[in-house]
Amino acid sequence: MQTACIGVYAIRNKINGRAYIGSSIYVRGRFHTHLSNLRRGAGDHRVLQQEWNMHGEAAFDFVLLENVSDENMLIEREQFWMDQEVDPYNRKSAKGNHLSEESKEIIRRKATGRKQSPETCAKRAKSLIGKNKGHTHTDALRAYLSEIAKKRAADGKHPRIGCKHSDAARRKMSDSARKRAPISEETRRRMSETNRNLQHKLPASGFRGVHAHKNGTSFYARTSRNGQSIHIGTFPTAEEAAAAVQKALQ
Repeated sequence: MQTACIGVYAIRNKINGRAYIGSSIYVRGRFHTHLSNLRRGAGDHRVLQQEWNMHGEAAFDFVLLENVSDENMLIEREQFWMDQEVDPYNRKSAKGNHLSEESKEIIRRKATGRKQSPETCAKRAKSLIGKNKGHTHTDALRAYLSEIAKKRAADGKHPRIGCKHSDAARRKMSDSARKRAPISEETRRRMSETNRNLQHKLPASGFRGVHAHKNGTSFYARTSRNGQSIHIGTFPTAEEAAAAVQKALQ
């Protein structure tokens, strides 16, 4: 189709006949944007994306419905083509108004009693596996959090040391803990044995309280006092770190 133009286009599902109607002053660019977003699961319309995931790219046609000579007429012509569809994906009109009551009634009657087959349900469930359904951080926030974590790691600290949960998070964690089943005596015994074994196992450095740094060129020393972990410092060799641990224990 000719796509280097101003016009109205459709993304049509060849299986059920539904269509997404849109318009653009540069249809080719808009076509590639839709295609790229749908292929990576980030389509503009949720239902269109779901059916794309279920049926695959081969089940859809990108069609140029009309060339429009005046871009000021785009919305009017897009609305004209939307009115030709009984059940378009984008159910709001091109002007942002809701569908007429007649169109709503047609859609309602068509959907009443309709149930998805087990195969369709399975395909939908499969398409959602691995999708990120929660909140995602912006690139700027990711970079900020990364810098904080790197600074803590450079100081020999765990990236989460110093981080505090909000009151809401603490309440949620507390409520979740109360609902958990109590630990059995057998589990307690195994946990105790594991902890005793860990206490007698030396780290890879060969010295108690001395651990190799992530950078692979230094060692950090750590001990505990009154049940609290104490970071002593970072040293170029394991021997120096071990000496610092012995001095701290005296």
